[in-house]
Amino acid sequence: MSDKRIPKRSEVDKAYTWAIEDIYPTDEAWALDLAKLKAVPAQLLAFKDTLAQSGDRLLEFLKLSDDISVLVDSLANYAQRKSDEDTAVAKYQAMMGQLMSTYVEINSAGSFETPELISISDERMEELYKEQPALELYRLNLDRIRRKKAHVLSEAEERIMALAGDAMSTPENIFSMFSDADLKFPDAIDKDGNAHQVTHGSYSPLMMQPADRALRKSAFESMYHTYDKFKNTMAATLSAQIKTVQFSAKARRYDSSLQAALENNEVPVEVYTNLIQAVHDNMHYMYDYVALRKKLLGVDELHFYDLYAHMVSDVDMKITFEEAKETVLKALAPMGEDYLAIMREGFENRWIDVLHSYLSNKTQPVAYSDYVIFVAEVASTCNEALLMQYLLKTTTDKKQKAYLINYFLEQFRTTLYRQTMFAEFELKINELVAQGESLTADGLCEIYRELNKLYFGDGIVLDDEISLEWARIPHFYYNYYVYQYATGYSAAIALSTRILNEGEPAVKDYIGFLKGGCSKDPISLLKGAGVDMATTKPINDALSLFGSLIGQMEELMK
Repeated sequence: MSDKRIPKRSEVDKAYTWAIEDIYPTDEAWALDLAKLKAVPAQLLAFKDTLAQSGDRLLEFLKLSDDISVLVDSLANYAQRKSDEDTAVAKYQAMMGQLMSTYVEINSAGSFETPELISISDERMEELYKEQPALELYRLNLDRIRRKKAHVLSEAEERIMALAGDAMSTPENIFSMFSDADLKFPDAIDKDGNAHQVTHGSYSPLMMQPADRALRKSAFESMYHTYDKFKNTMAATLSAQIKTVQFSAKARRYDSSLQAALENNEVPVEVYTNLIQAVHDNMHYMYDYVALRKKLLGVDELHFYDLYAHMVSDVDMKITFEEAKETVLKALAPMGEDYLAIMREGFENRWIDVLHSYLSNKTQPVAYSDYVIFVAEVASTCNEALLMQYLLKTTTDKKQKAYLINYFLEQFRTTLYRQTMFAEFELKINELVAQGESLTADGLCEIYRELNKLYFGDGIVLDDEISLEWARIPHFYYNYYVYQYATGYSAAIALSTRILNEGEPAVKDYIGFLKGGCSKDPISLLKGAGVDMATTKPINDALSLFGSLIGQMEELMK
């Protein structure tokens, strides 16, 4: 028997790793900045009861807040990326713990900020703007804070909420440590008896193997039979997470946890519910896709361990990293030379896939550079869509073209349908807890099973194991996060289509969106780029494209 193992981080060529040293050259340099951060609580407390004193005083406080944001971002990014390199390394877990403790102290010390800003009368605020014209830069952020008056607590209550922040992150931390570091899975065995290591990283590649159904089934069972042994623990952990979300929403007098989560990003609740409804209205495309997959794989029964296998076999699409970079530059040519220059800089300096952050950080002041998650997925996904359209246009070999369409179809299935199913699951379990119901392992499995039945239809065998998938999804600990993958993907498809059809005017609008940061609410930013996410049109249009790709695939594979 052969034994295929994943290389250690130390064994990977430096060219294929991120340039973490650009943030801090050493752990010691990180520690020096952490020491600076520990002095911040005292600095913040010096401003208590003085924000309305003068325009200069308020400006000084807001500039300090900007400096804190930059420092925290650098410290967190370094510690998180180092932890990501190997989640089992205790040192970087400890660094994250130190940073989180300090951050909680900062939030506690600064808990006076929101109540104090809200207590300033409109008349006095206008006087402060006149006293110090530089405050105009912060008007939008100040208005955002003051608009939340109905959900802001007293100073003492805000301090308690801040102090509770560390404890309220415990469910996510427990899930992460248990699932990523402690949980071990049996090896998967292929049709020839060879063992393959199963981890969260290797699972997807194993499930994509087109020629070895035995390996896919073995990996599938390895993953979910392991989670089955701990399903009650996972249910209790997820239940604790939902309860913290519900507590926070109730404490701040929101109608629901959904409203509380979306209001932080200035996204209307209707965007979330419209997404689910639009996907329900277009479920027939998914059923067509399931039927096509079953036909192309040539199986009597389609199982969930068949969903990721390539539907097109005997196609060699492997290319080198250098070739991939050249192809990407050609695909993004419609974006213009300035955009391509940034891409080249990213390639050469090992900071790939941060273009959105680059343009936002370069264009916006600190106060508005940190775009919200709702639009975060759009930048990279729009690039992917442009790349796919370029490859489909320039590829003449029918099998290679079918291979690419297979990949494109999978993006729709996993990003638009799957993430919407996740979003619906999250909404359902939040509603249950809000109604006083308990979340048990069996109850969660039943909800998840029924959603899979709805989203995939009768063309697939409803394997018992899939009912446990909820137990391994980290995004359920991110508080209504996953819907943004689906909305972001829909927006990216619409943007890429407009760029290819309209050229320079569309590119100009899109670059303006990338530069926007959080200078407007996300719906307005996207509308400025030509996409109205307050309607279901982008979702319906994207799913219509999905349907047309299914038809193209059928024709190519005849």
